[in-house]
Amino acid sequence: MLHEVTEAYQGSLISQKSGVSSPASNVAGSVYPKAHGRATNQSGAVNETLYGADGKALTMTPSGGYPAGVVKVEWSVTDKKGNKIVIQKLP
Repeated sequence: MLHEVTEAYQGSLISQKSGVSSPASNVAGSVYPKAHGRATNQSGAVNETLYGADGKALTMTPSGGYPAGVVKVEWSVTDKKGNKIVIQKLP
């Protein structure tokens, strides 16, 4: 959680200094990469799972992008007991 908060804060500082609002993270000119690098490190791995309309998991494209047909994305972490804990879902 601390990583996400400090990432947003760093992004706001960068945009405030430049006087220009940042576009989305996947758009050229985004401050996301710089803000991500300046944020407090994450304490553990965050897993991203993509799902198609049939409910089956999909894999990222070779370039690291989302494949066609993604209808749901889920981010999760694994607790000390090995349990999956979902931290965010879209939609």
